[in-house]
Amino acid sequence: MQIVVVGAGPAGMMLAHVLARNGVAVRVLERHPDFHREFRGEVLQPSALRHLDELGLHDTLVERGILRPAPEVAMFVDGKKKLGIAADGYGAGGSISQPRFLELLDERSRAFSSYRLEFDCGVAGLASKDGRVVGVTTNDGALVEADLVVVCSGRNTPLRKQASATAKALEPPYTVLWLRFDHASPVKGLAVYRQKTALMFAYATADDKTQVAWKADGADVSEL
Repeated sequence: MQIVVVGAGPAGMMLAHVLARNGVAVRVLERHPDFHREFRGEVLQPSALRHLDELGLHDTLVERGILRPAPEVAMFVDGKKKLGIAADGYGAGGSISQPRFLELLDERSRAFSSYRLEFDCGVAGLASKDGRVVGVTTNDGALVEADLVVVCSGRNTPLRKQASATAKALEPPYTVLWLRFDHASPVKGLAVYRQKTALMFAYATADDKTQVAWKADGADVSEL
């Protein structure tokens, strides 16, 4: 079986890695020239660290400085520190450099002959024959044949719409803005600041910058 994965983000690269290590032929098509592209929030829940450990990636990520575990969560309510969660197992999660994480997945996957990644390869649409998807067409008009196409290029991309794949919309209880500050971070671990209608998470990234998630719409968060 030949599988084509469209999009070399975390979902596409993790899928490709798992397929390749199990001997399944997989070809990843990515429109960007490398893994350094749009900014993304890079905090991980403890459950994500557990999965990385199960895949044998966790220790390498930490050793290379790609993953920075967060040993605790410090919560400040109305300016006063209320709670500290000490490290236990996977602690409070951690922050990870997304580009370097994807580079590691690519490095590990290249050990398998069943894996192939192509940068600068935008996908124009699905290719069909006799009512069945048989691959994709690239922006330069080439046909990439596949027994199965997996679209990992985003929830609302034209390719996903062409496949008539609908996503179930889950309305978030509030809006969160992600911010990045490119200076040495004063935050150790994960800090949560809460007032009645304000909520902010702050943490140090793997490269010692600061990322902040700010709830900005005035919803009451006093029960969180």
